[in-house]
Amino acid sequence: MGVRSRHRHRGKIAGSAPAATHRLPDELLELVFLRLPSSFQLVRTASTCKHWRRIVANGGFLRRFRSLHPCAFVVGHYRVEEFTRLFPRPPGRNPVFFPSSATPSSGTVHARHFSLDFLRDRGGACWELADSRGGILLFLKERTDAPPSFFVYPPDLVVCDPSMRRHSAVTVPAKFHGCYCLGAFLLDGDADNTGCRIGLSNFRVLYAIFCEGLAGTLVFSSCSSVSGDGWTLVQSTASSGMPELPFLTSIHYAGNAAQSVYWMTAEDTVIVLDKDTAEFSFSSLPNDLPNVSDKATRIRVFGGEDGPVHIAVLTKHFLKVFMQAEDNSQWVMKTRISLSWAMRELFGEKPQTQITMDKLKEIVWVTERSMVLGKEKGEGIISVDLATMELKHVSKRNKYHGPAYEYQLPWTPTIRACLPL
Repeated sequence: MGVRSRHRHRGKIAGSAPAATHRLPDELLELVFLRLPSSFQLVRTASTCKHWRRIVANGGFLRRFRSLHPCAFVVGHYRVEEFTRLFPRPPGRNPVFFPSSATPSSGTVHARHFSLDFLRDRGGACWELADSRGGILLFLKERTDAPPSFFVYPPDLVVCDPSMRRHSAVTVPAKFHGCYCLGAFLLDGDADNTGCRIGLSNFRVLYAIFCEGLAGTLVFSSCSSVSGDGWTLVQSTASSGMPELPFLTSIHYAGNAAQSVYWMTAEDTVIVLDKDTAEFSFSSLPNDLPNVSDKATRIRVFGGEDGPVHIAVLTKHFLKVFMQAEDNSQWVMKTRISLSWAMRELFGEKPQTQITMDKLKEIVWVTERSMVLGKEKGEGIISVDLATMELKHVSKRNKYHGPAYEYQLPWTPTIRACLPL
C-alpha cells in the first residue's frame, strides 16, 4: 500500500511538471529568453509551446532581444559558381548554398533548407544573385520576351526569403527600357515594431542604371502589405552635372566598401555610388598605371569600416594597393608587392614557380581579412593578409574562393509563422 502510494505520488509530481513551469511569471521567462545566445535558439524556444511562443513573438520582447543581440547569426553563404563577365555588375549566376562551419550548438544547418528550387522559370531565364542582406536575397532576372540585344532592357527584380520559400517580383517600368544595368543592391526599410529594418515586406532596392553616357539610380520600396507583393518606385535620379561615362564595355565592377559601390573605367576613373544618398561621384587613380587588360577581374576595393577605402590592382608583375586621400578626390600608392619575389618566397627557386606566377590572372575575391589571387573561374593560389600584406599559399583543400554572399538567419518572420491563426 505504501509502495503504491509512493508511485502515485511520483506520478503526480511527474505529471505536474509542465504546469509548474507555466506558473513561472512571464517576466522571469523573458529574462531567461533574453539570455539565449542567438535568434536561432529563440526560434526553437518559440516552437516549444503556445505560452512561450506568445512571449517570444511579443513586439516589446523582440525589440529588447534585438538590442542585446544586434549581430544576426550567419547560417552560410551563397557561392557564385558562374561569373558574369560581360556586364559591369557584380557576378552572381548559379548561386549554391554552403552552410557555415560554425553552426549553433542546438541544431544543424542543412543546405536543403535554403535551396532556391522554389523560384519559378529558372530554366527559361537568366538569374543573377545581385545582393544579400539579413534573411533576404535580391535577384536580377533577364526578361524572356526581350529582343536579342536583351541587356538594354534592365533585368526585372526578384526578392526572396529562402527560409520561407517565398518571393516577390517587380518589372522595371517601360520608360527605363534602353538603359543598362550597373547593379542592384538591398537597403534597409523603416524599422517595424520589433526593431527589424529588413524583411520580405520591409526593404528598399537601389537600382543603378547607365543611359546615354550618364549614370542614374532608381529606388524601389516594398509596400507595408503582409504579402509583400507590392513595390513602389519612390525615387529616380540622374547624375546631372557629372561628366559623361565611357562606353558600357569599359566599366567594370570593383566591389562594395563603406556603404558605397565602386566601378572602374578603362581610363582609370573610379565611379562611386553612395548607397545612402543614391548619388554618384568620380575620382581618379594615378595615371601611370599600366593598361590592365581585364579590369573586371583584376581590380577590387576593400576596407572602409574603420579606416580608409583601398583599391587593389593586379598587374602582370605587381600587386598594387592604393589608399583614398582624406579629401576623397584622389588615390595614393600605399603598397606595391612584386609577384616574382612573392612567388619565390612561397615556392622557392623552382622551374614551375614562374609557371605558377603566370597563372595569377585575377583577384578572385576579397573577404573581410584577406584577398585571394588565383586562376580564372575562382581557383585560388595565394592569399594576402589585408592587415599585414603577408602572403600565404592557398590550401589545396580550399581551392575555390569565388564570390560569396553572406546569408543570415531571418529575424522575425520565422517566429511569426509559428503563431496560431
